Amino acid sequence: LLQLLNPGFDGELKVYDLPGKRSGEMSSGDVAISGNTATAYYVVKDGQTFVVSKKKYKKHDFQFLFSDCPKIIENNEPDFKAFAEHVYFCDQICE
Repeated sequence: LLQLLNPGFDGELKVYDLPGKRSGEMSSGDVAISGNTATAYYVVKDGQTFVVSKKKYKKHDFQFLFSDCPKIIENNEPDFKAFAEHVYFCDQICE
């Protein structure tokens, strides 16, 4: 089973967790500093499923996913860290 990550603002894009696609954990001594952040998601757009990855987001995925919403493309940089914001704004202003 996959978990929908954007309930309530999933009109345009449905985003699902992609198990096993997480960053490695870095630690200093016994303290975890970073890690376990998503590096890819399953995304459903227009009934088709795609894997959106951190590596391809800048070059391909950003333009493809938000091609129906020029406001997102014109006013945002294709930064994977802002992916959730892009999905939210797409739902709110590009219906």
